[in-house]
Formats: sequence, C-alpha cells, structure tokens
Amino acid sequence: MKDWQLSLLESWDCGQNTNQIMKTMVSMASEILRLNKYLSKQVNIEENEDQIKKIIEMAF
Repeated sequence: MKDWQLSLLESWDCGQNTNQIMKTMVSMASEILRLNKYLSKQVNIEENEDQIKKIIEMAF
C-alpha cells in the first residue's frame, strides 16, 4: 500500500459523530468514483459512472 493510500484511509476515521460520518462519506465519494473507473478498465467493462453516482447519492 502506498503512503497516500494509508493517509487517505487514516483521514476517513470518523467515529460515531453523525456530522463526521457525513463529511467522511463526502470525502470518500471521489475515491469511489476513481476506483470504479480504474477497476472497470482493468476488467474491460463499462464504468457506468452515472449509476455509481446514483448509488452514492442514495447513501446521503
């Protein structure tokens, strides 16, 4: 695991505070989209970013 990845994981520690959980979810969204794009290319499938965004929005 790379240093930036470890740092990102550390920054996602939010405890049980509702406001912190929501802030953490917002900060995770861009990484989820990036990871979806990367993994989709790795397995040669359509990334379908709109569907991923809809799923993320449902969590909020």
